[in-house]
Amino acid sequence: MVEPVSAGEEPAAARRERERVATILANAELDPAGPRFVPTDDGRLTRERGVSPSDLRAADDPLLRQMQLIIANYAAELERASARLRNREVWRGLSGTAGNLRAIVALEPAEVVRELGLAYANLLRLGRYLESDGRLRADPSANDDPLDAEIHGALTDLVRTAAPWLRGFPTVARWDDEAGKLLARPRLESARGIAEAAQRSGAVAGSDAAEAAILTETAQGSGYLAEKAGRRLVGWARNLIVVGALFCADVAKDAIVRGIADHSPLAERVAETFVAAEHHIEQIAEDFPADLRYAVGVALKQMRGLAPGNGALIPPARETPDPEDIQVRARAMVLQGEAPPVEWRPFIRSLDFPFEDLSDVSPLSGLVAMVSLDLRGTKVTDVSPLSGLVALERLDLTGTQVADVSPLSGLVALQSLYLLGTQVADVSPLSGLVALRALDLEGTQVADASPLSGLVALEWLDLRRTQVADVSPLSGLVALQSLHLSETQVADVSPLSRLVALRRLDVKDTNVVDISSLRHLKDLSVVAPNAAS
Repeated sequence: MVEPVSAGEEPAAARRERERVATILANAELDPAGPRFVPTDDGRLTRERGVSPSDLRAADDPLLRQMQLIIANYAAELERASARLRNREVWRGLSGTAGNLRAIVALEPAEVVRELGLAYANLLRLGRYLESDGRLRADPSANDDPLDAEIHGALTDLVRTAAPWLRGFPTVARWDDEAGKLLARPRLESARGIAEAAQRSGAVAGSDAAEAAILTETAQGSGYLAEKAGRRLVGWARNLIVVGALFCADVAKDAIVRGIADHSPLAERVAETFVAAEHHIEQIAEDFPADLRYAVGVALKQMRGLAPGNGALIPPARETPDPEDIQVRARAMVLQGEAPPVEWRPFIRSLDFPFEDLSDVSPLSGLVAMVSLDLRGTKVTDVSPLSGLVALERLDLTGTQVADVSPLSGLVALQSLYLLGTQVADVSPLSGLVALRALDLEGTQVADASPLSGLVALEWLDLRRTQVADVSPLSGLVALQSLHLSETQVADVSPLSRLVALRRLDVKDTNVVDISSLRHLKDLSVVAPNAAS
């Protein structure tokens, strides 16, 4: 007997099947080696940052707190010492990784608990560098040189101290134990493909995409810690599949109930990830129990455009123009307030909007492959839509009315940032951007330079016409080549005496009258008409 179905109503058999699939996904056991993902308010998935009481108790343990302070010092020491290796293929990321860990352990203990996943990923990467150094020391014929004694010692001290500290948190100990159980690199290539697809689509939040990128890089090559990173990455991908499939199953249910086919940004991002990484997802799902494998298959079918009863779960793909034309057309769409199609995103690497009538940058939020963005002279005030652009290397906000740069705190790939003439007063959100090589703060309201003390890759820094009076926080920026301080309240430049790479110093129209402390810097050119040497 055929059950009656009223107009617009979901057939009972389809409803029962959908409910069965949703139940399977909801009851699926997540991989203990990976994070638990939850939706965010801005339409992405992020690892659950709810903290367990046992981790909070560990954070307050006096011994672990003391170790945290020691680790911060070790990490800062390694960050400074290894900054000169950033052009060496094997070691180029060492300083940045140390800086990442330093930024995390600098947090209050209760906040550290929320970033344990990122801390664990960075520790695995540091351990991998230590393993690489050991292999190079054992092989005199290797093309690359091992670390010198100073850097090797700093790296060893950091890893040996940070490893037991992190395992002092029960959650990390559980992850570490699970990551060490299966070291056969299962489905690693598929996990990498899923992580990259999720990053391109913007389905995962910026810090979680960064964690996956660190795990991916660490898992390359051989060694025990590379194996651990690979196992953690596979757990990351497995859990993303289950949670993403469950979320889209719920969206499909709501679409049927409301009779709509348009869905949340998260549903579109997850669907884009599943479609782009379909083969990789099928490979990972081969290891799932039969019922879960079936449920994931149904989710894949829905996300290919066959959601039951209501047509497409995601919009049909639009024609992709030639890559050379994408930049031009994407720019025009953004100026009209429209986001470029998702299938264009991998091709959009650079966009320029100098002095355009542009105030809303939300259409840029999904362009996760972009490496350069020019917003000079626009009407932009809110840069929060840029928080997920984790590949961004150059950002120009000159002459905008931006005041809050905290949304940029996760853009760890940034190398050049221009804030000339903005309303920025607090640069503490930039303290973790350890890849920065050029930073322009001219004409801002910045008075405290201490958040810049850890940016050891900086080569060019402009503080002209700011409220800065104390340059002692800059004393450790050993890569700095050009420093502009004109029209500030600076009077004492002796803290800069350690900056052996400094080539140009501008102290015109300051209170500096004595630069004799810098006379040993033979290559230094000083613009200081009123100063005595």
